[in-house]
Amino acid sequence: MSEPGTPYRVGITIRRFDRPAGAALQLARDVAARLRDAIDERGVAFLAVSGGTTPAAFLAALAAERLDWPRLHVTLTDERWVPEGHPRANATLVTQTLLQGAARHCHWHPLYVPGLEPGAGVTELNRALSALAWPLDVAVLGIGEDGHVASLFPGGLPWDSAPAGDAVVAARAPGGEERVSLSLATLRAARHGYLLFNGARKLALVESLDATDEALPAAAVMAGRKEPLIAYAAEEIAP
Repeated sequence: MSEPGTPYRVGITIRRFDRPAGAALQLARDVAARLRDAIDERGVAFLAVSGGTTPAAFLAALAAERLDWPRLHVTLTDERWVPEGHPRANATLVTQTLLQGAARHCHWHPLYVPGLEPGAGVTELNRALSALAWPLDVAVLGIGEDGHVASLFPGGLPWDSAPAGDAVVAARAPGGEERVSLSLATLRAARHGYLLFNGARKLALVESLDATDEALPAAAVMAGRKEPLIAYAAEEIAP
């Protein structure tokens, strides 16, 4: 059971759910509806999803939705610079949950280039992804307790000044792990933006986001969007 969406500040609406499973299922239904609309309007849809553990139930539920999967392009909001199949790769989660059954027929665009270092990899990814139908129709983000989204971290690499037209930027986690991420401009430009998270601490953080605090990546994404982010939140943390 969920509560109706509550607007907190310009740029964000929060929907609360009793349990994470309910949030994941409703988000899958809502994202599928947005993707169907995009396919009806433009003949193609473009989705970016996040990694970690929280999105697993959402991705599995989305895979069960009825969509014209061959007309859907899917990428990640960010990735650790490790190959698909690596236990820390976000791509591994996506292939094990979303890219199943009929959903395997979508066009999958991982954010990793074998044999290249991250710097050269970002250049190649931007070249390859430039042919896709930007902007994203849907971006589904997680959020960290430090306010990071995708792999845009507070005080990290200069994620807010990517070259114009670059969808992907180099990133680095606080511990030094090399990553790549969709840029701030790319996330802001997504037609529909969602946050999916669990736990009271993250909920309190999202409730306090101030669109004027652009040093915090989550607030910076929120501040520059034409449409508000919609947060799907469960205070409970459970599998």
